[in-house]
Amino acid sequence: MKKQYVNRYISDGTSALAPRPCEFTLLEGGASVAQDIAISAEFLNKRPSASYRPFSRKQLFVAALALVAIVCFLVSTYNFRATAIENEILDKLQYAPVETITVQPGDSLWKIAEDHSVSGVSTTDMVRYVQKINHISSDRLVSGQLLKIPVV
Repeated sequence: MKKQYVNRYISDGTSALAPRPCEFTLLEGGASVAQDIAISAEFLNKRPSASYRPFSRKQLFVAALALVAIVCFLVSTYNFRATAIENEILDKLQYAPVETITVQPGDSLWKIAEDHSVSGVSTTDMVRYVQKINHISSDRLVSGQLLKIPVV
């Protein structure tokens, strides 16, 4: 059996391919060939090329304008939606009969709003409405204070 060395054979890819002997190719040339290569490389580097600009100023301006328009649209849509929701809540509560209650020790606006809830109105919105109709700026209540509460 003939002894083979791994470093004397190569294969293209995997070991499933048949091994073949290593080859070495010598390219002959001298200083003139090296000089020709240097001249061609120098020529390639001196070729005029256009400056790289991914977008023109006009394209950037149009994109910025479109972005500003989208942001303005989203902000105005949000404001209109918030106003519509607030008006809907006011419509539900504005014409509801009002009852006057006396604040007891340990009562809070949140507890009072939960106890006198109106269908379709969240507790948060009820607290805001009670603050608005009673002209209360904070959530602090005093025992014995009179509050107007919508009743449905």
